Amino acid sequence: MNVLLCLHCLLLQGLCLGAFATDTVKGAASLNFDVAVPDGPGVYPLVVYIHGGGWRSGSRDIFRPVIQQMAQRGYVAATVSYRLAPLHTWPTQINDVEESVRWLRSNAKQYKIDVHRVGAVGVSAGGHLALMLGLRPRASVNDAGVDVVVNYYGPTDLTSTAFVGKAKNIAWGLIGKKGKGDPEAYASASPLTYVSRGDSPILTFHGSDDETVPAEQAQRLHRALDKVGVPNRLELLQGRGHGWGDKDEKRTGLQTLEFLHTYLKGSDLPLLLREDFEAGADGWEPTDPKAWKVAKAEGRTFYSIVKKKQDYEPPVRSPYNFALRRDLEVSDFVLDVALQSTEKDYGHRDLCLFFGHQNPAHFYYVHLGKEADPHAHSIFLVNGTSRVSIAEKRTQGIDWDDEWHRVRVKREVASGKIEVYFDNMVRPIMSARDKTFLHGRIGVGSFDDTGNFTEIRLRGTKR
Repeated sequence: MNVLLCLHCLLLQGLCLGAFATDTVKGAASLNFDVAVPDGPGVYPLVVYIHGGGWRSGSRDIFRPVIQQMAQRGYVAATVSYRLAPLHTWPTQINDVEESVRWLRSNAKQYKIDVHRVGAVGVSAGGHLALMLGLRPRASVNDAGVDVVVNYYGPTDLTSTAFVGKAKNIAWGLIGKKGKGDPEAYASASPLTYVSRGDSPILTFHGSDDETVPAEQAQRLHRALDKVGVPNRLELLQGRGHGWGDKDEKRTGLQTLEFLHTYLKGSDLPLLLREDFEAGADGWEPTDPKAWKVAKAEGRTFYSIVKKKQDYEPPVRSPYNFALRRDLEVSDFVLDVALQSTEKDYGHRDLCLFFGHQNPAHFYYVHLGKEADPHAHSIFLVNGTSRVSIAEKRTQGIDWDDEWHRVRVKREVASGKIEVYFDNMVRPIMSARDKTFLHGRIGVGSFDDTGNFTEIRLRGTKR
């Protein structure tokens, strides 16, 4: 490593920033990046910043002050380089950025990175590349994709007739002479091509009067994201062009931080548990040990319910298949879990999350069911008798498929508030208020189905 600048414990706004360094990814080319790491224990989400310049100019240097600020806020932050057009044509640019992300993930221990909490922020051409990171299919969960994207006025469709004039000439330079007349070449370089269910959440900022990348580019992308149910938000800045400053710059910067915080952290409470099951599941206590096993597929290691019929019989009508975390009780908390239903589709197909667990007859659980009814798809209280639905608001159910999804449960004991989120971390799918149990153990499982669980992050107040 070549240390560019050491900020050993430089105190900024009362927070300590660790080393700020330049490193190199070696591959088809030497790719430099700068990285800022918080000075503290544990692991942190990673945010990668990608510069603009029409894919043919620009430098990662513009984000150096930003990554220092992000390290103050508890993120590992990197600003990366990529080879430029027209000397290097597509897909060199996305390959370079992906290689940097892949390299950072593979060196997560050195940089204190949480590999399952990675975001990308890009401006203009960098926004385009950030979108490609979030939308292109991944070979595995540990591949070069990211978990959340913030796109500042990046092109989304290089095939679009709305992409005209000077900007179209720049796109020709990106694709190169060989692909100039080939529609498939432009489609392969277009984020819009890759939109599909399960993609990363996306926030876009775009000027309504942008003459370089017309606002229709952003609108088309977000219509497509809405159609397949990908969490997204488009902020159209009226009267602004290809960039802005002053109050708008401050406002969009704060919105960016909020979006990243929502999807990559969820809370400023201390991180109490980070579980990816790489070291096994000894920290977990299943109701039926023979029904659970640690498995691995497509880069994920997970805890799996492999037997539908359990030997465990609950003392009151409540779930059969669950595993509780040993020796950890919390009061206030935010629990994030990646989960996958492996059950054949039927009306009560479900997975569950557990909290406030006192004993087998006293606890809360969230039932994520396909169809809502008095006994399914709700927040339930088990208090010495059969479970009772306590949700004040809830959706009609989960449209389960066989893909991985992300769930968050938030608990605030002072108010009794409980909120549950599914993929979209902005709008809860169910909520309740109850103060029966003010602390307890957490867990994962199902009422009586099979499924997989991993990437568990628990932030909270330990009791």
